[in-house]
Amino acid sequence: MALNIAHIKAVAFDLGGVVIELHYDRTKAILKQLSDSPLLEDSRLLVNAELLKGYEVGAISDGEFRSSMAKQLGFSVSDEQFDLLWNALLGDISAQRVAKMLSLKDRFKTFILSNTNAIHERCFNQQLAKVHGISAVDGLVHKALLSHRIGRRKPNRDIYDFLIRTARCEPHELLFIDDREDNIMGAREAGLSVYHNEHLDDWITLFDA
Repeated sequence: MALNIAHIKAVAFDLGGVVIELHYDRTKAILKQLSDSPLLEDSRLLVNAELLKGYEVGAISDGEFRSSMAKQLGFSVSDEQFDLLWNALLGDISAQRVAKMLSLKDRFKTFILSNTNAIHERCFNQQLAKVHGISAVDGLVHKALLSHRIGRRKPNRDIYDFLIRTARCEPHELLFIDDREDNIMGAREAGLSVYHNEHLDDWITLFDA
């Protein structure tokens, strides 16, 4: 997809499917070893379940999320075991993606705009520190806007308006990169320039011209 970025002053990145490789199948496989609940066949379980939505906007605590998820699916594990299975979907953060994001900070205002949660944040921050020597995703951009910190979630309009206010630029001057069509549609309706990242590293070459 060709994209003219000549007018772009700010770039906002999603995390999963853009910066972090995702493996939903890993977490579902572990859950199926622990539970035979029909809820596991619902494709929304790890993306749009109501319980997850509440957790991703910081409305419920880590402990409440763990216990409610385990109760819904009918299994019992320790907090440490739960976090391991919940984090199983998080894959690699490549050196190429890290280097590109750091280089773009010199050319644009850069942001992360991600639906995520505290358990996942601790995990990918640990990976960044261990593999790349960067203590947190905040170090990849000028400002990280994580849903559970700011109480807003994609694709709701208020999160894009919050991003625009934070970036202090016109909506069309802000390029939003995400792998999910519903999030792209929400951003487009808010007036942002958008790039639908259908394959993990597609976005990297956008800035080479």
